[in-house]
Parts: sequence; C-alpha cells; structure tokens
Amino acid sequence: MRGTIKCGLLLLWVFLSTLLVPLAGQNLSVTSFRALPDDLTARVDPITNENGKKCALVRIVTTERGFEFDTDLLGLCTDVDESHAGEVWIWLAPGSNRITIRHTQLGVLRNYIYPVPIESACVYEMVLATGHVHSYVEEQNRSNFLALTISPPEAMVKIDGEVMTTNDGQLSSLLPVGEHRYEAYCTLYHPQSGTFSIVPDKKTILDLELSPHHGFLQVLSEPEQDATVFIDGSKVGSTPYLSERLPSGNHTVQVAKSMYKNATAQVTVNDGQTTEVVLALAPNFAVPHFACEDEAAEIWVNGEWKGTGEWSGRLPAGTYRAEARKASHRTTVRQLVLALGDSIAVSLDAPIPIEGNLQVNSTPLGADILLDGQKVGTTPEILNHVLIGRHELKVTKEGYLPEVSDVTVEEGQQAEVSVKLNAIRSIEQPLPTTGGNMQGSPSNSPVQQRRPLKVFFTLNAAYSAMPQWSFGFRIGTLRLFGGNISLMSNFHFKKLHAKEPEEGQMYIFSEKKASRLAVTAGVTCHPAKPVLLFLNAGYGFRSVCYLNMTDNEYYRYSPHTLQGVELSIGLMAHFRGLLLSAEVETLNFKYVEFKFGIGGLINLQEK
Repeated sequence: MRGTIKCGLLLLWVFLSTLLVPLAGQNLSVTSFRALPDDLTARVDPITNENGKKCALVRIVTTERGFEFDTDLLGLCTDVDESHAGEVWIWLAPGSNRITIRHTQLGVLRNYIYPVPIESACVYEMVLATGHVHSYVEEQNRSNFLALTISPPEAMVKIDGEVMTTNDGQLSSLLPVGEHRYEAYCTLYHPQSGTFSIVPDKKTILDLELSPHHGFLQVLSEPEQDATVFIDGSKVGSTPYLSERLPSGNHTVQVAKSMYKNATAQVTVNDGQTTEVVLALAPNFAVPHFACEDEAAEIWVNGEWKGTGEWSGRLPAGTYRAEARKASHRTTVRQLVLALGDSIAVSLDAPIPIEGNLQVNSTPLGADILLDGQKVGTTPEILNHVLIGRHELKVTKEGYLPEVSDVTVEEGQQAEVSVKLNAIRSIEQPLPTTGGNMQGSPSNSPVQQRRPLKVFFTLNAAYSAMPQWSFGFRIGTLRLFGGNISLMSNFHFKKLHAKEPEEGQMYIFSEKKASRLAVTAGVTCHPAKPVLLFLNAGYGFRSVCYLNMTDNEYYRYSPHTLQGVELSIGLMAHFRGLLLSAEVETLNFKYVEFKFGIGGLINLQEK
C-alpha cells in the first residue's frame, strides 16, 4: 500500500515539473534601458530611414538569438543584426515609443514603453533577462572579468569600439567569453591596438604601456646665458632651459638677448630622448669709455644718466649724443657713431661755467665776505665770475653781529648787496665780594654772536577714504636745508586699543569708528623763494573698529587696520609771512591721504 502511494506522489511531481518548467521559461523582462552618450556608433556609421533621417541604435544585451521585434508605426530601419558577441542590434526610427519582443522558447514581452526618448543618431542599451534558471546559469558561465592596466594613466581605452572609463590607469570590466579588440591612445604617445580573449574559467589580465611619441629639448646659449627662448614662435623661458614634453619631429628654436643678434636653429626631437642644442649669440654692441675733464660733471648718453666723471659700458651700434652736465654750467655735447665691436675712448669737454657778478658793501667797511662758507674778500668788493644761482652770503666783522642773507646771481648781471652791521653791546658784571666794604670792579663780557632764525608752522587737515578727516600741525626751520616734525590724528585715541574678534564667536555690530595717528620727522629744502620742499618719515597707525551690541565693546576689523612706516612728501609756498602747504602721505604704501595746511613764520635768534 505504501509503495503504491509513493509511486503516485512521484508521478504527480513529474507531471507538475513538466507543466511548470515551460511556464517559467515564458517570462521575458527588461532589466535596464539607458542612453549611451559616449557611444558614437550611430553618428560615425549611421543608418537612415526612408525619410533620410539618421536612425537610433539599440544594443540589446543578451546571449540568446532568434528574437522577433514588432515596433510602433515608425518601424525598424533595417533588419535585426545578431552578429555581435553578447548583443543584438536593432535600428529604430527617431520618435519610436514602444516595442514587442518575441522568442519561441522565452516567450513574449508586449508593448514595452521606452523610459527615455528615442532620438536621431543616438545609442541606447537594453539589458534582457528571463526567469529560466538554466538560461541564467548559462549566462554567468559565458562571461568573465577583464583586469586592464595602462600607462600613462590618462590614456583612453576602447574595447570592441566602446570607450571605457579608467580609474588612474586601471579598468575592471565583465565581458562575454570570446575574442575582443582593444584600442588605446593618448596625446604625445603612439596608439596601440590588438585582441584579447575572455575565457570562462579565469579572469583575463592585460597590461598596456604606450610608447612615447615625444621628447625634450635642453637649450643653452653662449657666450652668455639668460637669453629668452622661443620654440616654434612661442616664448617658453630663458637659458639654460629644459622643455616640457614636445611632440617628436622638427622644431624651430630661437634665442634672443639684449645687445646680441638673435640665433635660430632647426632641431629634431626623438621619441623618449632629450636633445641638447647650444646656440651662439653674436655680439651686437660697442663698448665705449666716456671720460670728462671735470670729474664732478655728470655724463648723459642719449638723455640717460650714466655716471659722474667717467663711464664704461655696452651700447648697441648706432648714433649717440654724449653730454657733460653740471649745475650752473653750460652743457658740453659730443655726437658720435658707434660701430659693431667698437671699443673706443670718448673724451668730453668740461661744462662751461655760467657766471655773473656780485657787489658787496657794508657799514662799517672792511668786513669779511663769505660766499657759500668760503672767504672771498672784504667790503667793499665786486666779486667777478660768480656762478649763477642761489648763494649764501655772510658779512662779518669783529665787534659786530654777522649778517647772513640769500642772494641770487643771474647770467651776465651784477647783483648788489649792502648791509649794515650792528655793534655788539657790552654787559657790566660786578665781581663777587668776600668782605665787608670790598667793591667789585666792572668787567666787559661780549654777548655771543647770533643770527636770525626763521621758524615756520602750519595747521593741517588731511582727507582719506577711511577715516575721512584727520588734523594736526607741522613745525620746522626755513633755511636752505632744515628739519621739521609733523603730528596728525582724528583724536579717537580710545579706539586705538580695540579688541580682536575671536574666531567662531558671534557678534552683532552697530556703529563704526576709525582711529588715525601719524608722527613723522624729516628734512626741508628751500631752493628758491617762495618754494619750500619737505620729505618726512615716521610711524603711522590706522584702525577701523565696530561696536558690539552684546557687550558694548569695540572690536577691530583687521582687513582695514594697519600700522607701520608713514611717508609724506610735499611743498610749501610763503607770501609775506603767510604759508600754504600741500602734500601726499601714505602708510605702508597702501593707504594714501591728501593733506593741506595754512600757517606762518616766526623770526628767532640762532647762535
């Protein structure tokens, strides 16, 4: 009885298996459908429909054959292509919307709607899968991995005409069993192509190394380096120069340097090699030696200062104007032509003095005359051959206060100066006494000699972007060469020590304050009436801070806060005791402000 039941159950299992297996095989499905934008097959080898439009290519990934395809009214552009390993190709008219796939054993997939638009000359991938267990196992056994390494790592790789993406020169891809073709290419390298096989029992390892199609150039110049290098017309550096990768083949190399003729060569770059080229620069200059009879004269060549007394150096061949210049003298000029390779001595005449006369008289007579610190005679005197320009004249006589003045001598003119000397007064001083009725005796003690000293002062106002206004003063001496000091501020001294913001801290700022302080000192020069020049240097501080509403404290804004060297330059003009000044002042050559002032003169006595 039990044997009969077991036999019946076995027959039932066989019947059900026979029924269910074919049903399982009747299930077709699409695993994925996507566009392949990097695949240019439909553009390079296009197929057109009867309307002349380029069709779209659909790569159907499957190992099976024998499919039938029904599309919408637009239809297929050509017959089904089953000649590609692991794929079936169909060409669809642009604008197609759905497709039906039939197979005698795998079943039917009806009216599959494409998830993306079908566009002209584009490539798409459709991956088919079935529920047939045997088919799935067979598909896995008919593919394996390719492990590819390529050098250089930036090279591009194609497998079976499809561009593959590498990661730092490495590629891992699952490919169908069989023979495949690869192509590898990279700029400045020779392309490489070939075939490889995918086998079912182990992965395939493929190492590719492209041979270079480039080399390098090392460029030197003689007799001097630091010449500018041009390769194929492009500026690339200066000698000694080692190039980056250059395509193999012929290149034009040129070097250029001031005072030399350009040198050019044709050079061949070979694969993987460094080619050295040495270019000889032919001199294109002369080496003159200029010397002036007056060693204090300045030498100028074509309007450019070269030196004092004498100068030697390189000059390009050509025509030149050499000058010997000196203040209060007429410039002497010499024209000359320098030829290539000349090494000659050029003598320049001394500049010619430009003179006038100076008549000096005094009351009383017989006073010593000092012109620019040198004694030149006694009054009355006519001084001949005095260089034109401004001079300091001092008239002095024992027992009298000296008189100092500025006098200007003009060419061919006689300047006249007449001074009245003031006698030095005596001061009686009693001798100290040591006893009862001893009387002191008078003695004469001469007062030290003094001369007038002019001191100027100005009240100044300065404008800049931040803070807008600051104020201060300047005081100094009015003489040929003197000194001065200046102070400027906007008087926000409490903000000079504002806090620094802490990183990560939240602040809510309201009002803004700017602080300014500048203390400088410098020299003044009074070359001629009524002009006074001055140049100052010192310390400057500029700060911008904001009030924090949380703790009512000021915090400094670092990008607009600066301290360091303060420099200023300007000029003054004085008219009958009234001074007007204008100057430019800068802090660390970053912030600039413009300063104006008004002031006057004070006459003091100087020892």
